[in-house]
Amino acid sequence: MVPATRRAGPPGGTAPRNPDLPCSFHAIGNVWTKAWPNGALANAPDTYVQTVPVAPGSTLVAHLALPVPGQVKFLDHALTRAVRKGMIGVMDVTGPAQPQIFKPEHPAAG
Repeated sequence: MVPATRRAGPPGGTAPRNPDLPCSFHAIGNVWTKAWPNGALANAPDTYVQTVPVAPGSTLVAHLALPVPGQVKFLDHALTRAVRKGMIGVMDVTGPAQPQIFKPEHPAAG
């Protein structure tokens, strides 16, 4: 698990690079606020995209807003890789709760 702190601004990161298979990189329950396919930082980014294709041997540079604490899961939308091979990443975002943005509901015990 990768730790992160809740923040107003987006952190940066790169997607896994695979020499053989394409990847459809996705953060569950979130969107990439800025994404530079092929790592092309000299170009204008794609904005507010849910899933970004990453070609074999290529990369992705992306920003993700983390306004509330909790876990953010990253995976390839080739779901068999996530389910059968365990190719899923988890970022544990810490920081104060933001109930005005997101208030999780916990079912009553019983």
